[in-house]
Amino acid sequence: MKKLALGVNSFEEIRDERNNFIYVDKTQRILDLVSGSRIFVLSRPPRFGKTLLISTLENLFTGKKELFEGLYIYDKWDWEKTYPVIRIDFSDAQITNVESLENFLSNELSNIGQKLGITLDREDHAGGKFYELIRTLSKTTNRQVVVLVDECDKAMRNNFKNPKELEEVQKYLGNFFEILKGADAHIHFVLIMNVLKIIFAGIFSGFNNYTDITMREKSSDLCGYTQEELQTYFKDYIDALAQKHSWTKEKTLEAIKFWYGGYSWDGEISLYHPYSTLKLFSENSFSNYWFDAVKFNFLADMLNARGYYHNFTFGKIDCDDSFYKMGERLISRFFQTGYLGVVSVRREEDDFFWFYVLEWPNEEIKLSFARQILESIPDGKEKLIPLLVNLKDQIAKSLDTLNAAAMEEYLPSIYACIAQNIIEPRKCNYIEDKVKEKGRNCEAFFIYALKFLGFDIFGESWDFGKIQNTVIEGQKQTIIVKIKYDREGGNLDKKVNAVLKEMKDQKYWENHICPDKKIVLLGVVLTDECKIAKGKFEEMK
Repeated sequence: MKKLALGVNSFEEIRDERNNFIYVDKTQRILDLVSGSRIFVLSRPPRFGKTLLISTLENLFTGKKELFEGLYIYDKWDWEKTYPVIRIDFSDAQITNVESLENFLSNELSNIGQKLGITLDREDHAGGKFYELIRTLSKTTNRQVVVLVDECDKAMRNNFKNPKELEEVQKYLGNFFEILKGADAHIHFVLIMNVLKIIFAGIFSGFNNYTDITMREKSSDLCGYTQEELQTYFKDYIDALAQKHSWTKEKTLEAIKFWYGGYSWDGEISLYHPYSTLKLFSENSFSNYWFDAVKFNFLADMLNARGYYHNFTFGKIDCDDSFYKMGERLISRFFQTGYLGVVSVRREEDDFFWFYVLEWPNEEIKLSFARQILESIPDGKEKLIPLLVNLKDQIAKSLDTLNAAAMEEYLPSIYACIAQNIIEPRKCNYIEDKVKEKGRNCEAFFIYALKFLGFDIFGESWDFGKIQNTVIEGQKQTIIVKIKYDREGGNLDKKVNAVLKEMKDQKYWENHICPDKKIVLLGVVLTDECKIAKGKFEEMK
Protein backbone atom coordinates (compact mmCIF):
# COMPACT_ATOMS: atom_id res chain seq x y z
CA MET A 1 0.00 0.00 0.00
CA LYS A 2 1.16 3.51 -0.76
CA LYS A 3 1.73 5.66 2.31
CA LEU A 4 -0.60 8.39 3.59
CA ALA A 5 0.77 11.93 3.34
CA LEU A 6 -0.61 12.83 6.77
CA GLY A 7 0.81 16.17 7.88
CA VAL A 8 2.83 16.54 4.65
CA ASN A 9 1.96 19.74 2.78
CA SER A 10 4.89 19.83 0.37
CA PHE A 11 3.99 18.83 -3.19
CA GLU A 12 7.65 18.11 -3.87
CA GLU A 13 7.91 15.74 -0.92
CA ILE A 14 4.68 13.93 -1.75
CA ARG A 15 5.66 13.46 -5.41
CA ASP A 16 9.12 12.14 -4.57
CA GLU A 17 8.87 8.49 -5.63
CA ARG A 18 11.17 7.43 -2.81
CA ASN A 19 8.52 8.45 -0.28
CA ASN A 20 5.75 6.39 -1.93
CA PHE A 21 3.00 8.80 -0.86
CA ILE A 22 -0.55 8.93 -2.24
CA TYR A 23 -1.20 12.15 -4.17
CA VAL A 24 -4.78 12.94 -5.12
CA ASP A 25 -4.48 14.54 -8.57
CA LYS A 26 -6.04 18.01 -8.54
CA THR A 27 -4.20 19.31 -11.59
CA GLN A 28 -7.22 19.32 -13.91
CA ARG A 29 -8.92 21.84 -11.63
CA ILE A 30 -5.64 23.72 -11.25
CA LEU A 31 -5.32 24.01 -15.03
CA ASP A 32 -8.85 25.44 -15.18
CA LEU A 33 -7.88 27.94 -12.50
CA VAL A 34 -4.66 29.24 -14.02
CA SER A 35 -6.21 29.43 -17.50
CA GLY A 36 -8.80 31.98 -16.36
CA SER A 37 -8.37 35.32 -14.61
CA ARG A 38 -5.16 36.35 -12.87
CA ILE A 39 -5.97 37.34 -9.30
CA PHE A 40 -8.00 35.06 -7.05
CA VAL A 41 -9.03 34.70 -3.44
CA LEU A 42 -10.23 31.37 -2.08
CA SER A 43 -11.65 30.59 1.34
CA ARG A 44 -11.57 27.06 2.78
CA PRO A 45 -11.70 25.61 6.33
CA PRO A 46 -8.53 24.80 8.27
CA ARG A 47 -6.58 21.61 7.47
CA PHE A 48 -8.43 21.33 4.15
CA GLY A 49 -5.45 21.17 1.76
CA LYS A 50 -4.85 24.88 1.17
CA THR A 51 -1.10 24.72 1.79
CA LEU A 52 -0.69 21.70 -0.52
CA LEU A 53 -2.53 23.60 -3.27
CA ILE A 54 -0.18 26.57 -2.81
CA SER A 55 2.83 24.22 -2.93
CA THR A 56 1.52 22.55 -6.11
CA LEU A 57 1.12 25.92 -7.83
CA GLU A 58 4.60 26.99 -6.76
CA ASN A 59 6.16 23.89 -8.33
CA LEU A 60 4.01 24.29 -11.45
CA PHE A 61 5.01 27.91 -12.10
CA THR A 62 8.68 27.25 -11.39
CA GLY A 63 8.66 24.47 -13.99
CA LYS A 64 9.32 21.32 -11.91
CA LYS A 65 8.15 19.15 -14.80
CA GLU A 66 9.42 15.84 -13.40
CA LEU A 67 7.15 16.14 -10.36
CA PHE A 68 4.02 16.24 -12.56
CA GLU A 69 4.74 13.17 -14.65
CA GLY A 70 1.67 10.94 -14.75
CA LEU A 71 -0.68 13.74 -13.66
CA TYR A 72 -3.45 15.27 -15.78
CA ILE A 73 -1.62 18.52 -16.43
CA TYR A 74 1.70 16.96 -17.53
CA ASP A 75 1.21 17.07 -21.31
CA LYS A 76 -1.02 20.17 -21.27
CA TRP A 77 1.35 22.69 -19.70
CA ASP A 78 4.04 24.78 -21.41
CA TRP A 79 7.07 23.80 -19.33
CA GLU A 80 9.32 26.19 -21.26
CA LYS A 81 7.68 29.12 -19.52
CA THR A 82 8.63 29.57 -15.88
CA TYR A 83 7.78 32.37 -13.50
CA PRO A 84 9.41 33.74 -10.35
CA VAL A 85 7.25 32.98 -7.31
CA ILE A 86 6.78 35.01 -4.13
CA ARG A 87 5.22 32.74 -1.52
CA ILE A 88 4.12 34.31 1.77
CA ASP A 89 2.99 31.88 4.46
CA PHE A 90 1.24 33.26 7.55
CA SER A 91 0.44 29.84 9.06
CA ASP A 92 3.24 29.84 11.66
CA ALA A 93 3.29 33.59 12.25
CA GLN A 94 2.83 34.82 15.83
CA ILE A 95 1.01 38.08 15.19
CA THR A 96 -0.65 40.02 18.01
CA ASN A 97 -0.57 43.60 16.71
CA VAL A 98 0.46 45.78 13.77
CA GLU A 99 4.08 45.98 14.94
CA SER A 100 4.51 42.19 15.02
CA LEU A 101 2.73 41.95 11.64
CA GLU A 102 5.11 44.51 10.10
CA ASN A 103 8.11 42.67 11.54
CA PHE A 104 6.88 39.33 10.25
CA LEU A 105 6.25 40.58 6.70
CA SER A 106 9.49 42.56 6.60
CA ASN A 107 11.56 39.52 7.64
CA GLU A 108 9.58 37.16 5.40
CA LEU A 109 10.10 39.34 2.31
CA SER A 110 13.82 39.82 3.08
CA ASN A 111 14.24 36.04 3.35
CA ILE A 112 12.32 35.45 0.10
CA GLY A 113 14.48 38.07 -1.65
CA GLN A 114 17.66 36.47 -0.34
CA LYS A 115 16.61 33.04 -1.65
CA LEU A 116 15.94 34.59 -5.05
CA GLY A 117 19.21 36.52 -5.11
CA ILE A 118 17.73 39.95 -4.45
CA THR A 119 18.87 42.19 -1.59
CA LEU A 120 16.14 44.45 -0.27
CA ASP A 121 16.65 47.65 1.70
CA ARG A 122 16.40 46.50 5.32
CA GLU A 123 15.34 49.99 6.42
CA ASP A 124 12.34 49.97 4.10
CA HIS A 125 8.90 49.07 5.47
CA ALA A 126 7.27 45.77 4.45
CA GLY A 127 5.04 47.37 1.83
CA GLY A 128 8.00 48.99 0.15
CA LYS A 129 9.93 45.71 0.18
CA PHE A 130 6.93 43.92 -1.36
CA TYR A 131 6.71 46.33 -4.29
CA GLU A 132 10.47 46.37 -4.81
CA LEU A 133 10.66 42.57 -4.75
CA ILE A 134 7.90 42.24 -7.36
CA ARG A 135 9.37 44.94 -9.60
CA THR A 136 12.97 43.69 -9.37
CA LEU A 137 12.04 40.03 -9.94
CA SER A 138 10.03 40.95 -13.01
CA LYS A 139 12.85 43.13 -14.37
CA THR A 140 15.72 40.68 -13.76
CA THR A 141 13.88 37.59 -15.07
CA ASN A 142 11.97 39.37 -17.82
CA ARG A 143 8.91 37.51 -16.55
CA GLN A 144 5.83 38.55 -14.69
CA VAL A 145 5.66 37.41 -11.06
CA VAL A 146 3.42 34.86 -9.31
CA VAL A 147 2.29 35.73 -5.77
CA LEU A 148 0.95 32.96 -3.50
CA VAL A 149 -0.32 33.78 -0.01
CA ASP A 150 -1.35 31.16 2.55
CA GLU A 151 -3.46 31.72 5.71
CA CYS A 152 -3.60 35.47 5.11
CA ASP A 153 -6.29 35.88 7.78
CA LYS A 154 -4.16 34.35 10.57
CA ALA A 155 -3.31 37.85 11.77
CA MET A 156 -7.02 38.65 12.00
CA ARG A 157 -8.02 35.47 13.80
CA ASN A 158 -5.44 36.18 16.49
CA ASN A 159 -7.15 39.48 17.33
CA PHE A 160 -10.88 38.77 17.43
CA LYS A 161 -11.03 39.51 21.16
CA ASN A 162 -9.40 42.90 20.65
CA PRO A 163 -11.54 44.98 18.24
CA LYS A 164 -9.09 47.89 18.20
CA GLU A 165 -6.11 45.73 17.24
CA LEU A 166 -8.32 43.85 14.76
CA GLU A 167 -9.23 47.08 12.99
CA GLU A 168 -5.61 48.26 12.88
CA VAL A 169 -4.31 44.91 11.60
CA GLN A 170 -7.01 44.81 8.92
CA LYS A 171 -6.18 48.35 7.81
CA TYR A 172 -2.47 47.50 7.62
CA LEU A 173 -3.09 44.38 5.54
CA GLY A 174 -5.38 46.39 3.26
CA ASN A 175 -2.60 48.85 2.54
CA PHE A 176 -0.08 46.04 2.10
CA PHE A 177 -2.06 44.06 -0.49
CA GLU A 178 -3.18 47.18 -2.34
CA ILE A 179 0.43 47.28 -3.57
CA LEU A 180 -0.60 44.50 -5.98
CA LYS A 181 -2.82 47.02 -7.70
CA GLY A 182 0.12 49.34 -8.37
CA ALA A 183 2.31 46.42 -9.47
CA ASP A 184 -0.30 45.05 -11.88
CA ALA A 185 1.99 45.23 -14.94
CA HIS A 186 4.48 42.92 -13.20
CA ILE A 187 1.89 40.34 -12.03
CA HIS A 188 1.12 37.06 -13.83
CA PHE A 189 -0.98 35.25 -11.23
CA VAL A 190 -2.08 35.75 -7.62
CA LEU A 191 -3.82 33.34 -5.24
CA ILE A 192 -4.60 34.43 -1.70
CA MET A 193 -5.98 31.69 0.53
CA ASN A 194 -7.85 32.34 3.75
CA VAL A 195 -10.37 30.84 6.08
CA LEU A 196 -12.58 33.89 6.68
CA LYS A 197 -14.22 35.90 3.92
CA ILE A 198 -14.56 38.94 6.15
CA ILE A 199 -10.87 39.47 5.55
CA PHE A 200 -11.46 39.84 1.82
CA ALA A 201 -14.21 42.38 2.41
CA GLY A 202 -12.02 44.55 4.63
CA ILE A 203 -8.60 44.09 3.08
CA PHE A 204 -9.49 44.35 -0.58
CA SER A 205 -11.97 47.23 -0.40
CA GLY A 206 -9.65 49.32 -2.58
CA PHE A 207 -8.47 46.40 -4.68
CA ASN A 208 -11.33 45.51 -7.00
CA ASN A 209 -9.66 43.55 -9.80
CA TYR A 210 -9.78 40.15 -8.09
CA THR A 211 -12.11 37.16 -8.39
CA ASP A 212 -13.49 35.39 -5.32
CA ILE A 213 -13.76 31.74 -6.37
CA THR A 214 -14.91 30.37 -2.99
CA MET A 215 -18.42 29.57 -4.20
CA ARG A 216 -17.57 28.93 -7.86
CA GLU A 217 -18.56 25.48 -9.13
CA LYS A 218 -15.32 24.86 -11.06
CA SER A 219 -13.29 25.56 -7.93
CA SER A 220 -15.44 23.64 -5.47
CA ASP A 221 -13.15 20.60 -5.32
CA LEU A 222 -9.75 22.29 -5.63
CA CYS A 223 -9.29 21.17 -2.02
CA GLY A 224 -10.83 18.19 -0.24
CA TYR A 225 -11.59 14.69 -1.55
CA THR A 226 -14.57 13.88 -3.76
CA GLN A 227 -16.40 10.55 -3.45
CA GLU A 228 -14.67 9.27 -6.58
CA GLU A 229 -11.24 10.33 -5.31
CA LEU A 230 -11.85 8.69 -1.94
CA GLN A 231 -12.76 5.35 -3.49
CA THR A 232 -10.03 5.48 -6.16
CA TYR A 233 -6.99 6.60 -4.20
CA PHE A 234 -7.75 5.02 -0.81
CA LYS A 235 -9.29 1.70 -1.86
CA ASP A 236 -6.83 -0.42 0.15
CA TYR A 237 -7.42 1.62 3.31
CA ILE A 238 -11.19 1.39 2.89
CA ASP A 239 -10.89 -2.38 2.53
CA ALA A 240 -8.77 -2.56 5.70
CA LEU A 241 -11.35 -0.54 7.61
CA ALA A 242 -14.18 -2.76 6.37
CA GLN A 243 -12.25 -5.88 7.36
CA LYS A 244 -11.59 -4.57 10.87
CA HIS A 245 -15.29 -3.92 11.51
CA SER A 246 -16.57 -6.91 9.50
CA TRP A 247 -18.60 -4.48 7.39
CA THR A 248 -19.54 -4.45 3.74
CA LYS A 249 -17.84 -1.88 1.53
CA GLU A 250 -21.13 0.03 1.29
CA LYS A 251 -21.55 0.24 5.07
CA THR A 252 -17.92 1.34 5.48
CA LEU A 253 -18.36 4.14 2.93
CA GLU A 254 -21.55 5.25 4.67
CA ALA A 255 -19.71 5.45 7.98
CA ILE A 256 -16.84 7.47 6.47
CA LYS A 257 -19.29 9.94 4.96
CA PHE A 258 -21.29 10.17 8.21
CA TRP A 259 -18.15 11.04 10.15
CA TYR A 260 -16.00 13.08 7.73
CA GLY A 261 -17.94 13.94 4.55
CA GLY A 262 -20.62 16.46 3.66
CA TYR A 263 -18.57 19.59 2.89
CA SER A 264 -19.93 21.51 -0.09
CA TRP A 265 -19.78 25.01 -1.54
CA ASP A 266 -22.17 24.52 -4.46
CA GLY A 267 -24.71 21.98 -3.19
CA GLU A 268 -23.61 19.53 -5.88
CA ILE A 269 -20.11 18.25 -5.10
CA SER A 270 -19.75 16.74 -1.63
CA LEU A 271 -16.25 16.58 -0.16
CA TYR A 272 -14.36 14.80 2.61
CA HIS A 273 -12.08 16.63 5.02
CA PRO A 274 -8.51 15.66 3.99
CA TYR A 275 -6.88 15.73 7.42
CA SER A 276 -9.63 13.81 9.22
CA THR A 277 -9.89 11.26 6.41
CA LEU A 278 -6.15 10.62 6.38
CA LYS A 279 -6.17 10.38 10.16
CA LEU A 280 -9.00 7.83 9.96
CA PHE A 281 -7.02 5.63 7.58
CA SER A 282 -3.82 6.10 9.57
CA GLU A 283 -5.45 5.03 12.85
CA ASN A 284 -7.88 2.61 11.16
CA SER A 285 -10.44 3.88 13.65
CA PHE A 286 -13.36 6.34 13.71
CA SER A 287 -12.88 9.23 16.11
CA ASN A 288 -13.23 13.00 16.44
CA TYR A 289 -9.91 14.16 14.95
CA TRP A 290 -11.10 17.71 14.14
CA PHE A 291 -11.37 18.86 17.77
CA ASP A 292 -7.69 18.41 18.63
CA ALA A 293 -6.43 19.57 15.22
CA VAL A 294 -8.54 22.71 14.77
CA LYS A 295 -8.88 25.23 17.59
CA PHE A 296 -11.48 27.81 16.60
CA ASN A 297 -12.61 28.90 20.04
CA PHE A 298 -13.53 32.35 18.78
CA LEU A 299 -16.77 30.94 17.31
CA ALA A 300 -17.94 29.78 20.73
CA ASP A 301 -16.85 33.11 22.22
CA MET A 302 -18.85 35.02 19.59
CA LEU A 303 -21.92 32.87 20.18
CA ASN A 304 -21.64 33.35 23.95
CA ALA A 305 -21.41 37.11 23.41
CA ARG A 306 -24.50 37.23 21.17
CA GLY A 307 -26.58 34.46 22.70
CA TYR A 308 -28.31 33.10 19.59
CA TYR A 309 -27.68 29.52 20.64
CA HIS A 310 -30.92 28.09 19.27
CA ASN A 311 -29.93 29.09 15.72
CA PHE A 312 -26.93 26.74 15.83
CA THR A 313 -28.25 23.42 17.09
CA PHE A 314 -27.28 21.05 14.24
CA GLY A 315 -30.41 21.46 12.10
CA LYS A 316 -30.67 22.79 8.55
CA ILE A 317 -30.69 26.55 7.95
CA ASP A 318 -32.54 28.33 5.14
CA CYS A 319 -31.07 31.68 4.12
CA ASP A 320 -30.47 34.00 1.17
CA ASP A 321 -27.09 34.71 -0.39
CA SER A 322 -26.32 37.51 2.07
CA PHE A 323 -25.05 34.81 4.45
CA TYR A 324 -21.90 34.67 2.32
CA LYS A 325 -21.71 38.21 0.97
CA MET A 326 -21.92 39.73 4.45
CA GLY A 327 -18.87 38.01 5.91
CA GLU A 328 -19.20 39.48 9.39
CA ARG A 329 -22.46 37.67 10.17
CA LEU A 330 -22.28 34.84 12.67
CA ILE A 331 -23.72 32.36 10.17
CA SER A 332 -20.98 33.42 7.71
CA ARG A 333 -18.27 32.63 10.25
CA PHE A 334 -19.72 29.15 10.80
CA PHE A 335 -19.82 28.53 7.05
CA GLN A 336 -16.30 29.82 6.34
CA THR A 337 -14.73 27.75 9.11
CA GLY A 338 -16.35 24.51 7.91
CA TYR A 339 -19.13 24.14 10.48
CA LEU A 340 -21.80 24.57 7.80
CA GLY A 341 -21.95 23.37 4.19
CA VAL A 342 -24.28 24.00 1.24
CA VAL A 343 -27.01 21.39 0.72
CA SER A 344 -28.88 23.07 -2.12
CA VAL A 345 -29.08 26.33 -4.06
CA ARG A 346 -32.16 27.72 -5.78
CA ARG A 347 -33.34 30.92 -7.39
CA GLU A 348 -36.99 31.86 -7.43
CA GLU A 349 -38.50 33.05 -10.70
CA ASP A 350 -38.13 36.82 -11.18
CA ASP A 351 -35.98 37.05 -8.06
CA PHE A 352 -32.57 38.69 -7.79
CA PHE A 353 -31.47 36.55 -4.85
CA TRP A 354 -30.11 33.06 -4.55
CA PHE A 355 -31.47 30.97 -1.69
CA TYR A 356 -29.37 28.39 0.14
CA VAL A 357 -30.00 25.50 2.48
CA LEU A 358 -27.06 24.95 4.82
CA GLU A 359 -26.40 22.09 7.21
CA TRP A 360 -23.69 20.74 9.51
CA PRO A 361 -21.51 18.52 7.33
CA ASN A 362 -20.90 15.52 9.56
CA GLU A 363 -20.81 13.96 13.02
CA GLU A 364 -17.22 15.02 13.71
CA ILE A 365 -18.11 18.68 13.27
CA LYS A 366 -21.20 18.41 15.47
CA LEU A 367 -19.33 16.67 18.28
CA SER A 368 -16.51 19.21 18.07
CA PHE A 369 -18.77 22.23 18.30
CA ALA A 370 -20.87 20.78 21.11
CA ARG A 371 -17.69 20.25 23.12
CA GLN A 372 -16.31 23.68 22.21
CA ILE A 373 -19.44 25.52 23.35
CA LEU A 374 -19.71 23.54 26.59
CA GLU A 375 -16.02 24.04 27.42
CA SER A 376 -16.21 27.75 26.61
CA ILE A 377 -18.69 28.64 29.35
CA PRO A 378 -17.57 29.31 32.95
CA ASP A 379 -16.82 26.02 34.76
CA GLY A 380 -17.63 24.12 31.57
CA LYS A 381 -14.43 22.06 31.61
CA GLU A 382 -14.20 21.68 35.38
CA LYS A 383 -17.82 20.94 36.29
CA LEU A 384 -20.23 20.53 33.39
CA ILE A 385 -18.23 18.12 31.20
CA PRO A 386 -17.42 15.67 34.06
CA LEU A 387 -21.05 15.82 35.23
CA LEU A 388 -22.37 14.95 31.77
CA VAL A 389 -19.96 12.03 31.43
CA ASN A 390 -21.18 10.67 34.78
CA LEU A 391 -24.83 11.16 33.80
CA LYS A 392 -24.59 9.57 30.34
CA ASP A 393 -26.02 6.15 31.29
CA GLN A 394 -28.77 7.73 33.41
CA ILE A 395 -29.78 10.04 30.55
CA ALA A 396 -29.83 7.17 28.04
CA LYS A 397 -31.94 5.01 30.35
CA SER A 398 -34.45 7.79 31.05
CA LEU A 399 -34.95 8.33 27.30
CA ASP A 400 -35.19 4.61 26.50
CA THR A 401 -37.72 3.96 29.28
CA LEU A 402 -39.51 7.33 28.95
CA ASN A 403 -38.84 8.04 32.62
CA ALA A 404 -39.73 11.70 33.21
CA ALA A 405 -39.05 11.50 36.95
CA ALA A 406 -35.41 10.63 36.28
CA MET A 407 -35.11 13.63 33.94
CA GLU A 408 -36.52 15.90 36.62
CA GLU A 409 -33.58 14.87 38.82
CA TYR A 410 -30.67 15.38 36.43
CA LEU A 411 -31.81 18.40 34.36
CA PRO A 412 -31.50 20.90 37.26
CA SER A 413 -28.01 19.60 38.04
CA ILE A 414 -26.98 20.18 34.40
CA TYR A 415 -28.38 23.71 34.31
CA ALA A 416 -26.78 24.44 37.70
CA CYS A 417 -23.40 24.10 35.96
CA ILE A 418 -24.39 26.67 33.34
CA ALA A 419 -24.14 30.24 34.59
CA GLN A 420 -27.56 31.87 34.30
CA ASN A 421 -26.12 34.91 32.51
CA ILE A 422 -25.12 32.55 29.66
CA ILE A 423 -28.69 31.48 28.92
CA GLU A 424 -30.21 34.88 29.64
CA PRO A 425 -31.43 36.60 26.42
CA ARG A 426 -29.11 39.36 25.20
CA LYS A 427 -31.35 41.69 23.19
CA CYS A 428 -34.99 41.21 24.22
CA ASN A 429 -36.92 44.31 25.35
CA TYR A 430 -40.07 42.66 26.69
CA ILE A 431 -40.48 40.22 29.57
CA GLU A 432 -42.51 37.79 27.45
CA ASP A 433 -39.78 37.71 24.78
CA LYS A 434 -37.07 37.22 27.40
CA VAL A 435 -38.88 34.26 28.94
CA LYS A 436 -39.44 32.69 25.52
CA GLU A 437 -35.83 33.26 24.49
CA LYS A 438 -34.50 31.82 27.74
CA GLY A 439 -36.49 28.65 27.09
CA ARG A 440 -34.94 28.41 23.63
CA ASN A 441 -31.46 28.82 25.06
CA CYS A 442 -32.15 26.16 27.69
CA GLU A 443 -33.26 23.84 24.90
CA ALA A 444 -30.11 24.64 22.90
CA PHE A 445 -27.86 23.65 25.82
CA PHE A 446 -29.89 20.46 26.26
CA ILE A 447 -29.01 19.70 22.63
CA TYR A 448 -25.31 20.57 23.10
CA ALA A 449 -25.10 18.36 26.20
CA LEU A 450 -26.67 15.30 24.57
CA LYS A 451 -24.75 15.76 21.31
CA PHE A 452 -21.50 15.94 23.29
CA LEU A 453 -22.44 12.56 24.77
CA GLY A 454 -23.01 11.12 21.29
CA PHE A 455 -26.82 11.13 21.07
CA ASP A 456 -28.46 11.63 17.67
CA ILE A 457 -30.08 14.95 18.51
CA PHE A 458 -30.69 18.16 16.59
CA GLY A 459 -32.84 21.26 16.46
CA GLU A 460 -35.10 21.31 13.44
CA SER A 461 -34.68 23.71 10.53
CA TRP A 462 -34.12 27.39 11.15
CA ASP A 463 -35.97 29.42 8.54
CA PHE A 464 -34.98 33.09 8.84
CA GLY A 465 -35.00 32.93 12.63
CA LYS A 466 -38.01 30.62 13.07
CA ILE A 467 -37.03 27.74 15.33
CA GLN A 468 -39.17 24.64 15.63
CA ASN A 469 -38.38 21.77 17.97
CA THR A 470 -35.73 19.33 19.09
CA VAL A 471 -35.55 15.76 17.80
CA ILE A 472 -33.81 12.77 19.42
CA GLU A 473 -33.54 9.79 17.11
CA GLY A 474 -33.34 6.35 18.71
CA GLN A 475 -33.38 2.88 17.21
CA LYS A 476 -37.02 2.22 18.09
CA GLN A 477 -38.45 5.67 18.72
CA THR A 478 -38.24 9.32 17.78
CA ILE A 479 -38.57 11.72 20.70
CA ILE A 480 -39.66 15.27 19.92
CA VAL A 481 -38.76 17.72 22.66
CA LYS A 482 -40.03 21.13 23.66
CA ILE A 483 -38.45 22.94 26.62
CA LYS A 484 -40.00 26.10 28.04
CA TYR A 485 -38.90 28.40 30.82
CA ASP A 486 -41.53 29.71 33.24
CA ARG A 487 -40.53 32.54 35.57
CA GLU A 488 -43.67 32.29 37.72
CA GLY A 489 -43.72 28.61 38.69
CA GLY A 490 -47.12 27.49 40.02
CA ASN A 491 -48.88 24.36 38.78
CA LEU A 492 -46.13 22.79 36.67
CA ASP A 493 -48.21 19.70 35.81
CA LYS A 494 -50.75 21.93 34.15
CA LYS A 495 -48.04 23.87 32.33
CA VAL A 496 -46.34 20.71 31.05
CA ASN A 497 -49.68 19.50 29.71
CA ALA A 498 -50.07 22.86 27.96
CA VAL A 499 -46.66 22.35 26.28
CA LEU A 500 -47.70 18.90 25.07
CA LYS A 501 -51.01 20.28 23.81
CA GLU A 502 -49.18 22.96 21.84
CA MET A 503 -46.93 20.31 20.29
CA LYS A 504 -49.93 18.21 19.26
CA ASP A 505 -51.95 21.17 18.00
CA GLN A 506 -49.04 22.38 15.86
CA LYS A 507 -48.34 18.83 14.67
CA TYR A 508 -44.67 18.81 15.66
CA TRP A 509 -44.67 15.09 14.98
CA GLU A 510 -45.97 15.29 11.40
CA ASN A 511 -42.59 15.21 9.61
CA HIS A 512 -41.32 12.25 11.64
CA ILE A 513 -43.83 9.50 10.91
CA CYS A 514 -41.99 6.23 10.31
CA PRO A 515 -43.57 2.76 10.23
CA ASP A 516 -40.61 1.23 12.11
CA LYS A 517 -40.55 3.77 14.96
CA LYS A 518 -42.97 5.12 17.48
CA ILE A 519 -43.22 8.87 18.03
CA VAL A 520 -42.99 10.24 21.55
CA LEU A 521 -43.50 13.84 22.65
CA LEU A 522 -41.52 15.22 25.58
CA GLY A 523 -42.62 18.45 27.21
CA VAL A 524 -40.37 20.10 29.82
CA VAL A 525 -40.95 23.18 31.95
CA LEU A 526 -38.09 24.82 33.86
CA THR A 527 -38.58 27.41 36.59
CA ASP A 528 -36.81 29.11 39.52
CA GLU A 529 -33.62 29.83 37.51
CA CYS A 530 -33.77 26.24 36.15
CA LYS A 531 -33.50 24.73 39.64
CA ILE A 532 -36.83 22.97 39.19
CA ALA A 533 -37.80 20.86 36.18
CA LYS A 534 -41.05 19.15 35.29
CA GLY A 535 -41.24 16.75 32.35
CA LYS A 536 -43.76 14.46 30.75
CA PHE A 537 -43.59 11.93 27.90
CA GLU A 538 -46.57 11.17 25.72
CA GLU A 539 -46.59 8.54 23.00
CA MET A 540 -48.47 9.44 19.82
CA LYS A 541 -51.02 6.84 18.79
